[in-house]
Amino acid sequence: MVTSSPKPGSKNHAKPSQRLDQVSSQRVNRPKTFSVDPHGIRFISWFLVIVLTVIVWSISLNLVRLSSEAGLNPIFGSIASSYYSSQAITVIDLIIVPVLVNLFGSQLPDLWSTALLGSILVWRCPDSYGRLMIGQSSKLGDPRLGSILFQSLAHWPTRILTSASTLACLNEFFKIQTDAQPFSLAKKTFILPSVRLAILPLILSALSHLVLPIAQKPFDLVGPCEVFKVTSAALFLVSGLGVALWILSLSSKPRKNGLASWLLVVLSILAWLFLPPIKSFCQEPPKGSINFRPGPNSTGSYKLLARRSSLTGLILVGELQPAGEGSELRFLRCDHSLLGGIWIGPARRAVRARLAKDHLSSLTSGEELEIQATREAESIYSTFNLQEAIRLSIRSQEGKIDPNIRDRALVIGLGIGTSTRSLIRHGVEVTIVEIDPLVYNYAQKFFELPTPDGGVFLEDARQYLQRETQNSNLFDYIIHDVFTGGSVPASLFTTECWRDVRARLKEDGVLAVNFAGKPLTEAGALVLTTLFDVFPHCRAFAEKTEDPTTENDFQNMVIFCSPRGPPNFRAPNESDVFGSVHRFKILQEFGQLEFKLNRLLPSRNSSNILKDRNSVRLERAQIQSSLHHWAVMRQVLPDYVWELYY
Repeated sequence: MVTSSPKPGSKNHAKPSQRLDQVSSQRVNRPKTFSVDPHGIRFISWFLVIVLTVIVWSISLNLVRLSSEAGLNPIFGSIASSYYSSQAITVIDLIIVPVLVNLFGSQLPDLWSTALLGSILVWRCPDSYGRLMIGQSSKLGDPRLGSILFQSLAHWPTRILTSASTLACLNEFFKIQTDAQPFSLAKKTFILPSVRLAILPLILSALSHLVLPIAQKPFDLVGPCEVFKVTSAALFLVSGLGVALWILSLSSKPRKNGLASWLLVVLSILAWLFLPPIKSFCQEPPKGSINFRPGPNSTGSYKLLARRSSLTGLILVGELQPAGEGSELRFLRCDHSLLGGIWIGPARRAVRARLAKDHLSSLTSGEELEIQATREAESIYSTFNLQEAIRLSIRSQEGKIDPNIRDRALVIGLGIGTSTRSLIRHGVEVTIVEIDPLVYNYAQKFFELPTPDGGVFLEDARQYLQRETQNSNLFDYIIHDVFTGGSVPASLFTTECWRDVRARLKEDGVLAVNFAGKPLTEAGALVLTTLFDVFPHCRAFAEKTEDPTTENDFQNMVIFCSPRGPPNFRAPNESDVFGSVHRFKILQEFGQLEFKLNRLLPSRNSSNILKDRNSVRLERAQIQSSLHHWAVMRQVLPDYVWELYY
């Protein structure tokens, strides 16, 4: 029987089993060749690039956050600059970004363009903040409002745009993979998209918080000014990865976001051309100083002598001349806080008058006159002179082999070095511990701080104290002065820290602690209760005679403590003050400004004792104090002095 093959175009009526056998036979007989599915390569590449992009993106956004806050700190202070950051980030990550992706989806700009714009904004934001805030920061009243306004210029737009682009990219990736799976139409069109929009933002937000400690590393490893460049470089990398994602995109739908992406490129170019560069924020003033001319309604003048961003913030030395001639004051500033200052104008007049009287004016150069005036200038804060009373404490001679051996002092927190310079002039062997190298540098250059014999340790005080615990060479005096910006580093006010301080102090030695804040607040109770728990024998003296009666009463005072008992003080003599009438008056009358400790701390609750493990309580409790301190600083110096720093 002859079987004819089917004609072309005719149906094959073979049985299913026969057709399967034919296909199998063809596969067996087909020559074996190695082929790679190009769709699979693209999928794997896209997946790997997405993972890398999300990691770099999350680190970059935290860098943007920290950099933007650093750019605002000189205007609003560190607390106000970050006050609403966590809440704003939560709203952006979990509400604004998902809504944008849900409403606009494929119309959103690509990640490469949003990251490019963000890198330019962050790079130029510090000086932009300063220039835009001239005459405006005080009008807002609350520094937190100013922070909100200016976070919306760089940080928040960058986070919203890049987060939305990243989420849209992830959403597209998972949508394509979901569509390829054998799910029902209902699941593909409703359930899975809903799950994606709910879960992915949570994952991205959690990852962003998880890598925050990693983003803080550059602030410790590179210079503060370089951090802005590192942040911009990280966003440039995100932009490059965004280009790779754009190339590897598996979407078959025509893209609708081309115009939006290129519009952001145009905005990036404009920002690059017209926003001020960051170098003026991070470099020293040209030609040694900058003379600022305040507005027509301002009185006096202002000269910027030195300025550079450093470990603890923007460190700046300025000179303010109020309306009256000869009343200039020179100050050292860290962000929105004064570290100290001197009345340089009256000192210059006094030195000139003395030289003229002795007919030495023509023999004295301007530089020599300036050095002498700086050495003789009085502190603008009498509290720093009050710290000098530590030398007047009456101590026993027990255990002192040779009465001619020099006393030793440890200074924790330098400022401009008012009390430190006095101790050195009196022959005390001083050891300085200061965390910021630039503060020490400026104290020597602009406030005539001598080099101490006991050494200078530019590090965290806790590290120094822990390392020196077993050192048998103890100190006669310890000055603890680390209050800045209305807040303190909590680690330097815990029980463990005070015990380390106690271990470095002689039995009849004296500790002087500067306290600038509100004693009757929670923060004040935490600080004072912990101090008095380790040092129960203390006395407190302040600039004002009134005892604090409410939580709003601000006090700037010095607390003297000694392990053996409450310290007593002798009367000062002329040799103690080097002929300064002002200092003599302070040291002679400070006994009249003593606080009663039961008024300063009405009750000592053991629950208010700070430990290293719960020091975050102090960080939270002093937020309101730091906001009040911002207003106090605006009363101490005119607004334009705080705003003209770039």
